Parts: sequence; C-alpha cells; structure tokens
Amino acid sequence: MNTSTPNPVNFAQSQTIHSILTGQVIDGASLETFWYELTHGAYGQVQKAKGVFTLVDGRVLQLDFVAGLPKDSLETIPETITTELPLPPCTKGRPDHFSGLEIIGFNLDRAGIAQTLEDSCLDDQALAYYQAQIQEQIQAQIQQ
Repeated sequence: MNTSTPNPVNFAQSQTIHSILTGQVIDGASLETFWYELTHGAYGQVQKAKGVFTLVDGRVLQLDFVAGLPKDSLETIPETITTELPLPPCTKGRPDHFSGLEIIGFNLDRAGIAQTLEDSCLDDQALAYYQAQIQEQIQAQIQQ
C-alpha cells in the first residue's frame, strides 16, 4: 500500500497570464486546437485556465479548465467545462462585450500563447467575409 501523499503545488512560484480579447473573434477550429495545446502542456504546465471567446458564428463560449479534475473515482484527467453564454449573437462587426483569458501555471510560454492567440483571431477582412455568409444563411432561413 502506498501511503505517500503527492507534493503540494507551490502557488507562490506560479505564473499568471491575463489577456484581454475584447473585440476579437476566433474561429472554432482554431480555438479547439489552441485550447487542447494549452491544456495538454504545449505552453507550459497549466493548473487553471478560464477564457471567454467570441466565435465567428456569433456565439460566446466560456471555457474553464482545472488540471486533474476527477473523471471518476479511479482516474483524473485534464477537464474543460464549456458553457455557451446567454448573450445575443454578434454577427455584424466586432463584439463589444468582454472576452479574455486567464492562465495560472508554471513555466508558461507567454510569447507562444500570445502569438497563437494573435494568429487565431480573425482580421477585419476575414471577419466581414464570414459574417456576410452568416447573414445570408439567416436571410435564407427567414425566407423559408
């Protein structure tokens, strides 16, 4: 029988990253890839992460991650809880509601996180293109 206890995490040595993303829009595939990489060690040892992101389809998602949440009584896995926030969809222009990211962990790659987020957010031309498609879909549904 193993009676040893795991070493406690020393939060005094942890790092915290805050990133405000208000006005930014991200596509779902890029967010999925970024979040997977973030929570699986690509940017350092993440203990907790919380983000509010506006997707290109206008939905706003809140992602909450805590390392080692219990999956069941036998194992622990990194777990993310995804919640769609009850906000009106933003399908015209840039959103003005809050969005952002907070990460707590160790040996975090600030530059890598910042660059990946920058690369994942849509520029004005791409945003206008996708939002025009969404508006066409909405109009087609209304006419049916």
